[in-house]
Amino acid sequence: MFGKNALLFLGVLGLPIGAANQTAWAGSIVPSEPASDFVSLDPTGITQSFCAEWNPDFPYIGGTCCGKRVMNSAGKIRGKRRRGPSCPPQRFKSSFCTEMTDDQRSYIEGVVSGKIADPLAYLESELRFRKVSDPQAVCTPNDGFLAWGRPLVPTDQNKIRLRRPDRCVHFGTDRMVALLSWLGVAVQQRAQQSSLSDLHLIVGDISAPRGGCLSGAGGHGGHFSHMTGQDVDLGFVDPMRKFEGRAPAHERFDRRFEPKWNWWLLKKVFRNPYVCVKAVFLDRRLIAKLHKEAKDDPEWEALSPFVRHVRHHRNHFHIRIGADGGVPGCRENTIDEESSVATNSEP
Repeated sequence: MFGKNALLFLGVLGLPIGAANQTAWAGSIVPSEPASDFVSLDPTGITQSFCAEWNPDFPYIGGTCCGKRVMNSAGKIRGKRRRGPSCPPQRFKSSFCTEMTDDQRSYIEGVVSGKIADPLAYLESELRFRKVSDPQAVCTPNDGFLAWGRPLVPTDQNKIRLRRPDRCVHFGTDRMVALLSWLGVAVQQRAQQSSLSDLHLIVGDISAPRGGCLSGAGGHGGHFSHMTGQDVDLGFVDPMRKFEGRAPAHERFDRRFEPKWNWWLLKKVFRNPYVCVKAVFLDRRLIAKLHKEAKDDPEWEALSPFVRHVRHHRNHFHIRIGADGGVPGCRENTIDEESSVATNSEP
């Protein structure tokens, strides 16, 4: 049912390709990029035992539910001027695959094997029955974690290519994964309409399987956010890009930016049926190109306030979602998102 990219995806995760037909499936988890107090959750009802079960940073941050930056003896945040977070040393990992739950692995097997024939329909069913009292994203994107997270699985139907499948940083909330899966299907349809077989959606970091502090390989160059499955880095849609049979593990973000195609993508992002989009972070020079392309489109005036300049975002979009459906900007929140975003570079 699925092509060689899906089989490679299973191999990267160390999953037996033939075992999926004998297994059940359920949920999963993840972390990713900019720091912010914009997405906040009242921790009422969140117990210490719940945090100990789901938060991978819990043992290293004094047994508190929400992570704190590593402090020096003077009480100041270590590495404040560096690009990248101050994660606990135990979280310096080149791969987070060992943090996956059995349910996460089973879900991946179910999608790749075809037992979950329609992942979007499956996610829609999960969203209908999820209780408000069982939040997936806990605390904030820069000090939280992810419970019952969901892995994003590439299929032949969604045209998704994971940028770093070997790191296992493609886990998010159900709403995040539904958004990306739906967006991948839209790219697939656009590719067919335009006879562009190489058109893909390049998905970078979301979160680790259980969220938490997401360092880079060797502990450097990680994210200040991407801790709760509510942030994702997306490569630009590029009709000229050729993949030439390269494996997904070799993907890189490209700075080539075609305003017409990426304005189409952003409108899809903001108007998705699953979750409100709080903000999209992008370099100001690319925002200017979007403005030139979209200024006569009535949607530009409505959506442009939520496209914010953040440094080091010249080769990808950084998208932050809310906890539920709603209008662009998730306007029931009033904290200024841009002022709370810390930057880091992407290779």
